[in-house]
Amino acid sequence: MPRSCTFGLSAGGLVLLLGGCSSLSMPKSASVVATPFKSCSNPKENQSAAVASTPDARLRNAFVWARTEPAFQRLGSLGLPTAPLVARENIQQAQRLLQVASRGAVSRTDQSVEAQLIRAIPWLNTASGEGVSETLASQDAQGAVQQGLNVIDVVTNHDGDRSQLLPDKTRDVPQTNAAGDGKAADDDGIEVASVGERERKSLTSDFQKMAAFRAFHLVTLLAAGRIMQEVNAPYDGAAASRGLRTDVKLFNVARFLSTYFDAYFRGGQFIQLTFDQSGALDLVTKRISARIGEKLNGAVPDDQIKTIVAGELGKVCGKRGDDPCDSLTLGTTSFVTRAGFSVRFAGIGLNVGSGQSLVPQATYPKASEFGPQMIRVLVEAIFDANGPHPKAVYGSTACATGLFGSDECMAANIQADELTMRIDMFAAGAEALSSAGVGALIRGGSVSALNNEAVAGMLETFAGVSSRKLVERVLKAQADSCLGRLYPVSLRVKDQ
Repeated sequence: MPRSCTFGLSAGGLVLLLGGCSSLSMPKSASVVATPFKSCSNPKENQSAAVASTPDARLRNAFVWARTEPAFQRLGSLGLPTAPLVARENIQQAQRLLQVASRGAVSRTDQSVEAQLIRAIPWLNTASGEGVSETLASQDAQGAVQQGLNVIDVVTNHDGDRSQLLPDKTRDVPQTNAAGDGKAADDDGIEVASVGERERKSLTSDFQKMAAFRAFHLVTLLAAGRIMQEVNAPYDGAAASRGLRTDVKLFNVARFLSTYFDAYFRGGQFIQLTFDQSGALDLVTKRISARIGEKLNGAVPDDQIKTIVAGELGKVCGKRGDDPCDSLTLGTTSFVTRAGFSVRFAGIGLNVGSGQSLVPQATYPKASEFGPQMIRVLVEAIFDANGPHPKAVYGSTACATGLFGSDECMAANIQADELTMRIDMFAAGAEALSSAGVGALIRGGSVSALNNEAVAGMLETFAGVSSRKLVERVLKAQADSCLGRLYPVSLRVKDQ
């Protein structure tokens, strides 16, 4: 029989009831479900964008719609694009976009389709964008893109209509249980995140196979290529608008993912090379001198040979700009969430020349550390990409890179207002409690139940951050529609 861990968020605080959770054996799957307590009685009506038929105006409207549309329409609700993303026409359009971008920065006053798309991709003219053009037409592109779409689908595709959690003027009955104690009603609720075999495979195996996450860069460019085709095709009204909106939503998700992961991986500088010049030169000098000495049968004194060899090697290592003996330092870039939480890849360390060996000595971060961090980046990006959200801190990656507009970001050195701080408090509580509940279920009271702490950490982070972002979205919609009032959301963690 399914068991559940129940917790509630209310204006007065947080409650977690993990009755029996720690003694459960690992279930086949666990999920977090949400039930709204109440909806405001008079939400504001959503304004529809004016109909536009020119390509540039249609694209602007689609971007506005993707950012302001409050419904939790997963990509699958409008249908992930049915036509293959890696298609010749999309590749050609994407390469055309890259050519336009290579000519230099586009003017802020340029509202052409190409200019809008170029400005929307922060990494297009940076080192992160190098090599993507060649990858577009490679044989590996199809597999990488499909893996990227699979991972996106795991986060966005859930059972139930999450738009039911949003303010609805037709529903004004608190959805609590008969006891009225703040617990969720005894129904199935709306699924927030599910942790089962599908999620385990996609969030561990498939997710980590995407080398350097270039898949998300590819999806960004290919989605842009399809948008260019869509807006320039003959306009046929509502059907064309729906198709364009779907493509823009996917484009947004991919550009947020690629930009967020670039920041997490320190802007590509995630390897620290320490080259011990004196130690390496000493080892090389000894080896070369010994070989020369053997060839000359001792005709030249060893100390003289060593002096000459060391001097020549020193000249090589002394060259600046292209010095093979230079050390490399880690980049200082990190991913900063909308709420201001900072996380970055710990980095890979390589040491050459120490320990009487020229073989590089490598150190790596633990999977139990960077696995959950990457899941956080993944979920944050997908939720931030579309729909309204509370204002982001000034130093967040979305604000620093221009993914969010200035109206979506706080000013520098300005603290969040009381409403945003309350939303963040409830969202942080939802993450902590969802992670605890799912962690208890999938471990069954001990790490050995799942037999992989790194995977357990990734799955509970997936559930926790998904809950955080959903609560952010729901409470932001309430604040916008209910004159700044917040109504609690009940969340439950259950096994299946």
